[in-house]
Amino acid sequence: MDHEVGVYVVTSGLEEYRARVLHARQTWAPRFSEVFFVSGESTGNASLGIEALPCSDDEERGVCCKTILGLELALSRFPHASWLVRAVDDTVVFRDQLAHELRVFDPRQHIYVGAPSVTLLCHIAKFANQCGDLHAGGGGGVVLSRPLAEDLLLHKQLLLDTCLHDDAFLGHFLRYVLDVHVHALPGVLQEPRFRQASAHVRADVLPPDCVLPFP
Repeated sequence: MDHEVGVYVVTSGLEEYRARVLHARQTWAPRFSEVFFVSGESTGNASLGIEALPCSDDEERGVCCKTILGLELALSRFPHASWLVRAVDDTVVFRDQLAHELRVFDPRQHIYVGAPSVTLLCHIAKFANQCGDLHAGGGGGVVLSRPLAEDLLLHKQLLLDTCLHDDAFLGHFLRYVLDVHVHALPGVLQEPRFRQASAHVRADVLPPDCVLPFP
């Protein structure tokens, strides 16, 4: 069922991020027929198949830009995908498990799926409006139904103008502009970032597959 899922991966140009892309390319990514990697305009890497988008490579507006423009590209690149998955370079995506879990949703509806997370950084000005809001944590991956992705991009410029941190701001935007709330999946986990991919994973080994069905 992987033809129903289009995956794009947001990454950066630093060496540690390139190592993560290499790990993804050698492990979970070949399980999908539809997956591509994007970075900022100055950090594309043809040898790793990383496509450059007209975005900066910082962790605020740059990540927002790569998320939004990557989604726009995914809709074009995957015209038959019912689901669009935004992952990051240290996300591991299990194709069969994801397809199994998404069966409970109707992809014709506005569906937003991920690991429900709450921003508690209320003392930081940029998070003042998002503090306490449920959103899909970016590290575990974000899944959007195709109709939702298409409608979200009707507001592309507004989202680009207001987004300062991709996952919290995306969830806030979906909730208050499109009245769409995050749905949880039991297999989507939000774990701490790798410090260095080489210190935590072998380049040719995936974590064990999750059992099906999930408990």
